[in-house]
Amino acid sequence: MNTQKHEIRSELKAISRYRGLLLSRILLCLLFLIIAKPFGFLPIYLAAALVFFPPVIVYLIHSAKTSVSSSEKSNLLPETMKKYQFTYEKYYAEIVTFFLSLIFFIVWQATQAATNWHSIPLRHIPTLLFVLYFVTIQMITVFYRVYIHYQFTHLIIKD
Repeated sequence: MNTQKHEIRSELKAISRYRGLLLSRILLCLLFLIIAKPFGFLPIYLAAALVFFPPVIVYLIHSAKTSVSSSEKSNLLPETMKKYQFTYEKYYAEIVTFFLSLIFFIVWQATQAATNWHSIPLRHIPTLLFVLYFVTIQMITVFYRVYIHYQFTHLIIKD
């Protein structure tokens, strides 16, 4: 009983973290499109990369068949997973995309510091965007943990 409770909690954490990563990545892509004017094509390329990386990573996971698939993991909450379109492959793809975006932000910040040394506001935009991205992930993850818990405790069943 205690192990099943732990597994349910870990699945709920994974689902909420997945939603946090997914929604904050979408918001980040929208921000990239908004700031494309002063920075040129670089934010558009980064937004395109963030849109196309997760499906490519999911495809690579499916084609490799070496990682743990969703069917091998314990699915104690199949309806909740279906409701939030959660699979462990998508979750791992979002995690990898987060770390790739971290690398992109580091490279972008390094190039901004080298090329725009005279422009203080523009020089710190990549760092500010990454901090906003990270804070948004945390806020959305906490929101979904509370929201899913609320749905379970109040027996709210919606699609």
